[in-house]
Amino acid sequence: MSASITHYVAPGICQDYTPSGATVAKGQFIQLFSGRVGLAEQDIADGQKGALRVAGMVGIPNPDSTAFAAGATVQVANLTAANAKAVTTGGTTVGKACKAWVSGEPVYVLINDLPG
Repeated sequence: MSASITHYVAPGICQDYTPSGATVAKGQFIQLFSGRVGLAEQDIADGQKGALRVAGMVGIPNPDSTAFAAGATVQVANLTAANAKAVTTGGTTVGKACKAWVSGEPVYVLINDLPG
């Protein structure tokens, strides 16, 4: 039997991350590299390995009541702040809107445009 160099490792919903220089707060987005972000689902202490969600649907606050159509690109202002908010321009792209925004609700986004 020959060994395969391609093998399943994990579903890809979360990715290990070790912060350097500061603690990562629950709810904070981290830009991993161009075009890829992760969301901390719990606090991660500086220098300690934790996990970031890199796929799946999350709700992002929309205090400015910005309209988002289903499939619209969603950016986040204050990427490194635990109180990030959804914006259409001037932020960091985090994914696509899963459905049209409804007043009083967060913007539902597929992180990195990947289902979980």
